This record gives sequence, C-alpha cells and structure tokens, in this order.
Amino acid sequence: MRQSCITKVLSPPLQANSMRRSTRFLATQARTSMPDSNSISPRSYSTTPALGTSRPGKPQSLAQKRLARKGKNGNPLTPRCMFVMVAEEVFDRYGRLLAYVNGAYEKKERETIPESKRPTFNLQMLQEGQAVSLLIYPNIPKPADLELVQTAVRKARATNKGFWKGPDNLLLPYEFRWIIDTIKGTRTGPDRYCADISTGKLYQPQHYYKVLPESRLFFYTKDLVEALKMNFQLVP
Repeated sequence: MRQSCITKVLSPPLQANSMRRSTRFLATQARTSMPDSNSISPRSYSTTPALGTSRPGKPQSLAQKRLARKGKNGNPLTPRCMFVMVAEEVFDRYGRLLAYVNGAYEKKERETIPESKRPTFNLQMLQEGQAVSLLIYPNIPKPADLELVQTAVRKARATNKGFWKGPDNLLLPYEFRWIIDTIKGTRTGPDRYCADISTGKLYQPQHYYKVLPESRLFFYTKDLVEALKMNFQLVP
C-alpha cells in the first residue's frame, strides 16, 4: 500500500486522532525466556497441561528442550523481558486480551536494530501466514504500522505462506464465527461495515468480500458516522 493511500483514507486530523488512540497504551513487562532471534522460546512453555486437568504435566521431550536453546538463526537464546502493549479496547467481547507482544528492547537496541528486524509477534504471524488481520475501529494502528500489516498479509497471501496454501475459498476465522453465530441465531451473518483502506470505499456488511483480506477495516453500525468522517465513501 502506498503511503498516499493511507493519507487519503486517514486525513491529517484523523491520523493524529488515530495515533493518539493507538498510543494510549497500558505497557507491562514480564520476565520470560524470549530469544534475541525474534522467535519465542519453547522454554517458556516447558510443560503441558495434564489431560483433563489444569495441573502441569510432564516436561517436554529432550529434543524440544534442545530446540529451546537456540533460535531460528542458530544463536543461543537468552532471557529477555517481554513487552505487552494494548490500545483503547483492552479486551474483546469474548474476554480475550487485545495486545501487541514483542521483546522489550533497550534504547540502544532500538537505535541500532532496524524496525524490520524486531517485528512484533503479531506481525511475524501475519508474515508467516499463521494469522490474518482483523482491524476493527477504533483500534486502528498508526499509518506506518497499518502499512506493515497490509504488506505482511498481502505478501503471505501472494506467496501461499501458512494457511494461504489452502484453496481460494479459504474460510477465515471471523467468517467461520459469523457462520456459527448465524446458525445459533445470535447474529444474522456479517454485521460490520467494511472499509477498503486502499481505495477509500466503504461497503455494506454483506459485501465485505469485495475487499481484499489485507485491506479490510471493519466498523460496527454504531461507528458508521465515524467511518464517513474519515472520508470513506459508502457504496450503495
């Protein structure tokens, strides 16, 4: 996505508002065994739950322990603080924490290591095709991060990484939830307006599929006015 596309969709005043929202974070640090090689260490999860209980089970195999000692690049793993960052909406309606997770880099590291070499785990999952973006207003990343998200999903999809190796009619997680909730009678299918952050168009909920997965920004009906204020053009 070109920067001009982001600028077109998020006009300067709204860019500022969006960035202010995205920077009202609750930041916490927790000690964990996290490598410098940008891949989480299995050592952080050295035991698995015993089946049918909440008690820890037996330690993982020796091979898994050996794997935990080195990162993908072969370098030894060293303990590092974990940085967890949340935006305006801390929990979703299912009670799940909405957060960005990354290593807690020191100031010197942030100055010397390019951002591309220290992506969040969220972004890494998108890049590897292990997740798809689900952007719902008001939780909008700042323009630069929004571009990273869109690029990651687009490249993963274009190169058939992860679950994108599947068929063209791959059912995404939120589509699956729509189907299940509709069957249960708790929803009536897609219920969020879908904006295209590349074209500036805004589609009715049932027409969300007209927007490429990497370009979707959803709005609840109650936030439709906000979408129009952001210069999205509603398609009849």
